[in-house]
Amino acid sequence: KKFKGIVMRARIAKSASNVMVMLVDDHNHHEVWANDLYAADGAWHSVYVPFDGLRYHTPGMQNAPLDYSFIDMISVGCASRSRDNLLEVSHFYLVGD
Repeated sequence: KKFKGIVMRARIAKSASNVMVMLVDDHNHHEVWANDLYAADGAWHSVYVPFDGLRYHTPGMQNAPLDYSFIDMISVGCASRSRDNLLEVSHFYLVGD
């Protein structure tokens, strides 16, 4: 099955920046990042991340065509402005054809 994107519902308790989803190809050491997805304000937010708008984060790969058949791991995270923070994900769906 071919996937077109991700739907995610999450919240972050305290101020944060760069709320992201990372798709990692461990074999080739390539990463794809979707950055700044939603506000870090303690409220629940839902977002759709379409794969066709993503680019490799790996230096030198930014213009290479994406091949999602090699993705080994999907991770959700943030860069926190607080020493302690909480990121909760209540829903995470891969969207297909």
